[in-house]
Amino acid sequence: MSRLTLSPRVVVDSQRRVIVELSRNRRIAFIVIFSAIALIGAIPVFAAQEPGFRMFIGAGVLFMVIGMFVGLTWTNSARMGRVQLDSRAPSLRFAASPGMFALFPVLAVSALMPALVVVGFSWAGLPSTMGDGLVRWGPFAIAILALAWLAQLVWSFRLTLGLTLSVDGLSGVRGGSHLAFDWDDISTITAVSDRGAKLAITTTSGSAVIIEPRWLGSDPNEAAAIASYFLQHPEQRSLLGDPLAAIAHVEKIAAG
Repeated sequence: MSRLTLSPRVVVDSQRRVIVELSRNRRIAFIVIFSAIALIGAIPVFAAQEPGFRMFIGAGVLFMVIGMFVGLTWTNSARMGRVQLDSRAPSLRFAASPGMFALFPVLAVSALMPALVVVGFSWAGLPSTMGDGLVRWGPFAIAILALAWLAQLVWSFRLTLGLTLSVDGLSGVRGGSHLAFDWDDISTITAVSDRGAKLAITTTSGSAVIIEPRWLGSDPNEAAAIASYFLQHPEQRSLLGDPLAAIAHVEKIAAG
């Protein structure tokens, strides 16, 4: 997928309804908290005498560090005032970089490491006093959940990433059920605050679909304004075959 990043001028600051990015203070707090947890978890790596236990804890700490990195990347992948498009799509498609979603399989695989350490030491006949209960079986429970998540991620790759606006309607998105709506089935397209910035599509039947902006790689305020314009102006939908022309037209209308 070839990605095109734009900063369309279709929504002025005073009209924005949702804050997209984490504030600087929240990002710092996120890093400090997870770093502290990782450092505390790393103490047994240096204090323990048992090689197997040290490797087990080390694998757990590494999983936490990778999780922190993926979490920060995910929450900051959509930026205020910016949209990302798939330039190879036959119609206007809001889509994040596919490379970002390679981080999720990496995180899922890293969750397997504690269990692999336990199994490896057991097969090699090396001493590993892992104890009983949660300490012994917890890594395997986590590994089962990680494998299920990895399978779900692989299965989701069959779906086209992002939200496509075409002459016929809206379709796409990954990370949930695939959606496909004719324009006549849609009532409103708006940006909402639902535990963070989201794009909301409300159908004429009253149901609503909430989309994480990270799947779009785009500010939901901008994406909603663009999509809503073509919802309300069917005579202009032929422009969607040329994404740059479509966005330029909405910019022109917004500028008055």
